[in-house]
Amino acid sequence: AFQGSGVQASRAAARGALSRARPIGGMFFCCADSSGGQTVEAVNEVQPLDEAAPAEPQPQVVGAKAEEAAKVAHAEEVAVQERSSHFTVVVEKSEAKKTVGISVDRLDTKILQVIVVGEGLLSTYNASADEGKKITPGCFILAVNGISGDSLAMIEEMKTKTKLEFKVAPILEFLVTIKKEAGKPLLLDLQYQPDSVCLMVNQVGNGRVKAYNDAVTDESKKVKPGDRIMEVNTVKGTASELVKVLKEADEVTLKVARPAP
Repeated sequence: AFQGSGVQASRAAARGALSRARPIGGMFFCCADSSGGQTVEAVNEVQPLDEAAPAEPQPQVVGAKAEEAAKVAHAEEVAVQERSSHFTVVVEKSEAKKTVGISVDRLDTKILQVIVVGEGLLSTYNASADEGKKITPGCFILAVNGISGDSLAMIEEMKTKTKLEFKVAPILEFLVTIKKEAGKPLLLDLQYQPDSVCLMVNQVGNGRVKAYNDAVTDESKKVKPGDRIMEVNTVKGTASELVKVLKEADEVTLKVARPAP
């Protein structure tokens, strides 16, 4: 826990590292230990790619053509922003209110998922914000004051800075139902902390989940690395409870979540 700022990360995330994955009944799981060190330990090391050949020099665009190209690029950027469901929230600490007031899960080390919104700056903001612009449990914080891709750095920014600008993505959820078959395991590589409220998909192996993915034509409904499993057979709770249901049930319906595009 981080005292004095009203920002909390999962207790296991704050104190320990994730152990290497181990196979359990055709699935792979990671769980927290108390050995210290980094929050997430890679399950499979990534081999470096061959060094790319130097790019061919591109002709420079100058004058009126450069101005036109800049206008086109700006228009494309605006169009992307208009299609996106992401939104920005700006709050500022004061002598009367210094607490941000959220609990977050930093399981994948790159973005933060909001677990609880308590009394503080963000609950005050939520009270007057439009329904689709509120920071609520389940949504994702993608950046804080322009800092992204590093959950620890984002938490530090929340703790130490007075003015905070959050880039937020709503939660996108969908259901996946898979029936287990003898000799055909799920083969999911999952990362979790015992006191988290979800399981994070690290990798999809060549098993029943991949078969489901191959049969689904809608790309947005496929299970992908980085997805969170929030419920298993309507059960929500700690990661340990979700794992228990996942291992014991003959058929599983997963509520899968990710940041909305």
